[in-house]
Amino acid sequence: MQGYYSYKTGILKVTGKDKLDYFNRISTNRFTSFPEMTYIKTVFPNDKGRIIDLCTVLNYNDTFYLICTPGNDEKLKKHIDKYSVTEDIEVIRDYGFITYFTGIEDFYPDFKPNSNAIRFIENSFILKDNYGFAKTTVISRGQTNNEFMLKLTENAKKISSEDFFIYSTKYFKLYRPNELNDDNNPLECYLDDYISFDKGCYIGQEVISRINSQRKIPKYLVNIQSNFKFNERDLIYTKINNQETECGHITSSVEKDGQFYGYGFIKSIVLQNNNIFQTNGKEIFINYKYT
Repeated sequence: MQGYYSYKTGILKVTGKDKLDYFNRISTNRFTSFPEMTYIKTVFPNDKGRIIDLCTVLNYNDTFYLICTPGNDEKLKKHIDKYSVTEDIEVIRDYGFITYFTGIEDFYPDFKPNSNAIRFIENSFILKDNYGFAKTTVISRGQTNNEFMLKLTENAKKISSEDFFIYSTKYFKLYRPNELNDDNNPLECYLDDYISFDKGCYIGQEVISRINSQRKIPKYLVNIQSNFKFNERDLIYTKINNQETECGHITSSVEKDGQFYGYGFIKSIVLQNNNIFQTNGKEIFINYKYT
């Protein structure tokens, strides 16, 4: 059955003749070519190469719409404004709802599997999104109770926030500020697909490129499962030379039917040794991937 999950988030509306070149200089992906009615995913890093936000940028009617992580829009707007003193660019904060639809391959048959095309219907953007897992994404500006959205959801099953989070952890899809923040760099979060390593300079580029070329990535995102409760900010330990040693921390957790699921970060050096990991004195099971 078709399912859907929605949440409210911030949107930045960006106008001005310098916006294309400016975004190419302050984000990780390539913006030299960005046709109308398409989208680009990109990371906006700070000067230390840490994440300010991962955004979906929509190009519609000579305006860029930045779909932000919930809670990150104000921070990102300040970052954009900070470096745009001499640029012809204007940023306005707005809000909307993201709705992910799963189990519908032919939402719009003319969307190719890896297409970055968008549609605009009744104040809503529709796009194919393969980040994490394949899905159709509808981004509604303002409320979601318009006739178009009601029709899309009338025969679909609403997915709980717990179920969507658990499913997302299997594919390392990030959509919350617990992980998408300036404690982490994009390589630690497996966001390589949204980084252009040959486009030239951008804010944070030197740090990100050096880490990538040397492959000295300090820590990695892991998904976590346990049959006991753990919480955000709990520390993770492993044994090094028979000594319990702190090696990471937990960033998110949810409970479902007596099982606990979450995200965390663990130092890369201990992930390579098949170590056993614990939090609160009990073993946890983790998964990770290398790019």
